[in-house]
Amino acid sequence: AQRNSVSLLTAADPGAESGTAGLEEFCAEVRLVPKRVSGQGMRRRLGQLATLASPRSFQRWQVCTPAFQQALDQWLRADRFDMIIVDGAHLAGLRLPSGVPLVLDEHNIEYELLARHGAGERSVARRWFNQLEHLKCFREETSSWKRFDGCLFTSDREAKVMVGVAPQTKVVVVGNGVDIEYFQPHPIAVGEVRLPDPKIVFTGRMDYRPNVDAAHHLVEDVLPLVRLDHPTAQVWVVGMNPPTELTRMAARTAGVTVTGAVDDVRPYLREAAVVVAPLRMGGGTRLKILEAMAMGQAVVSTHLGCEGLDVRPDQDLLVADSPAEQAAAIAQVLSDPELASALGRSGRARVVELYGWDAVTAGLDDFVLSIVQRHRERGPNSPS
Repeated sequence: AQRNSVSLLTAADPGAESGTAGLEEFCAEVRLVPKRVSGQGMRRRLGQLATLASPRSFQRWQVCTPAFQQALDQWLRADRFDMIIVDGAHLAGLRLPSGVPLVLDEHNIEYELLARHGAGERSVARRWFNQLEHLKCFREETSSWKRFDGCLFTSDREAKVMVGVAPQTKVVVVGNGVDIEYFQPHPIAVGEVRLPDPKIVFTGRMDYRPNVDAAHHLVEDVLPLVRLDHPTAQVWVVGMNPPTELTRMAARTAGVTVTGAVDDVRPYLREAAVVVAPLRMGGGTRLKILEAMAMGQAVVSTHLGCEGLDVRPDQDLLVADSPAEQAAAIAQVLSDPELASALGRSGRARVVELYGWDAVTAGLDDFVLSIVQRHRERGPNSPS
């Protein structure tokens, strides 16, 4: 936004207009178009049922609405854009112009994410639905890669998957970044102070299925094993829109708190004895790990949780997968302040080196400009 004029058109939950607060500082124009359904309630379930027999995925049905297409068409008639960046493969289902360079920003490989959801779900109905969605999204997403001038990915691994499908499409890896000035370590060194009841903190949006699954896994499978060594250990699940199943779990489990939305996640990270990412499904790369490491906190993650991040196990964080292994790693951090402090210092240094905003966006401008230039050289009527 410091170098270009940016306009934002986004699908949003109904009533989410307040969510644009502050964006006007960076955008020439901001417009929200309501999704068909929102949240995790009955209307969403009915929408999922309505798309079962459709070749189109539920995700595309939800956001690629006639109202969104109309808003996009109006913008394109009224203004001249040098580039359109489509945020996620679901919105690639829109009718997009051929005379403007197109870039697809992929936070995850969506079909891969759905396959992992399907494999990890406890509910048979959810497992079956996600497997069906996986098949639909595989066709939609791989087709989209071939239609765009360029794609952005957050990890080398995912970029290589796309290149295998669409080698003619330009690709760049722009990792998830963190504001290393905003997320600062506490003035007191990590490990010097331990509260009587050590806090295990897990952060993230709690309307995102991988986070909900991870929270259940942490409380039901891992915490009882941690308490064999640390009987007063607490779990704090910090994030907006927790479903009823999470709040009920907290209500029936001593020492477990589900906060819901918070104004600032930093105080919760600061008070953590250990920050965890016990993810068993998901894709892309995890901001929650970078934020915790930037604050100098000791982190315990699954291999999938830190997938795609250039971090060093046993140096920047501890990595463990089974409930017993995760519990042992958490207990080790709780028992050893010197280990917690060493992990925190190394993790902070790693984030500063690789994941500050200046570091992760260094190649993005060059990538965008190269695509615009190539498009101009080909001429407005040439195929992308």
